Amino acid sequence: MAEYWYVLRTKPKKELFVYQQLLAREVALYFPSMRVKPVNPRAAKVRPFFPGYLFVQADLDVDGYNAFNWLPGTVGLI
Repeated sequence: MAEYWYVLRTKPKKELFVYQQLLAREVALYFPSMRVKPVNPRAAKVRPFFPGYLFVQADLDVDGYNAFNWLPGTVGLI
């Protein structure tokens, strides 16, 4: 079947954790982020552009809905 893009909703501040888990599972995903420059230049951080959301490309007939829904740090697929 065809792979479609889905929005995976994550728990607050867990985007990077879920991103790393999905990379380990070799899932195609998109995590838009931006570099934030605080007052202290040593404290530069990367913040998600869409907090609480990741974009996942998957075939739910093969991977299954529960493979993403029950992943630690996620709320579910939209």
